[in-house]
Amino acid sequence: TTRRLNMQKRIIVTGLPKSGTQYTATLLGNLKLRSFHEMVFTHSQTDWPAAWRIDDTNLRQVESSWMAIPFLDQVEGNYVLWHQLRHPLKIMQCLTSHLFILMKESVTSRFVWKHVPGTQQGTIWERAVHFILEWTRKIEEHAHRLDYIRYRLEDLDSDQLYTALVLS
Repeated sequence: TTRRLNMQKRIIVTGLPKSGTQYTATLLGNLKLRSFHEMVFTHSQTDWPAAWRIDDTNLRQVESSWMAIPFLDQVEGNYVLWHQLRHPLKIMQCLTSHLFILMKESVTSRFVWKHVPGTQQGTIWERAVHFILEWTRKIEEHAHRLDYIRYRLEDLDSDQLYTALVLS
């Protein structure tokens, strides 16, 4: 069955690093939405991107980036926040196997350390748990003031995806 969508809002897909935001950006792109992964929100971002402040539905419809979180307090206008989750053990496995995220000096680690103080102390496991809890808390802080959808990537099926798009 072909279903037609009339999207009225821009979508910000976000979650933890390695939560599958690139997969979701690709999936939505394959559905013929203007969908980008980490093009608007990046490591070097210091403010809400000017291009996304313009209320123009012809601009990018979907930005998928775990790095959007620090800028959500600046969101105004016609946006919906998709909070993408993955099984916590998968996230822990990814965070602890990709030591550059929390242990070694890098662009990514500096971004994390800046926005989640306390991720520079402790074992890799303690750092990962602290980061997961704080990053998730930061996302959920915005659930009350934005249109907000939370889902687990492993459970996402075509009906859930359609429902999320209709709400967007």
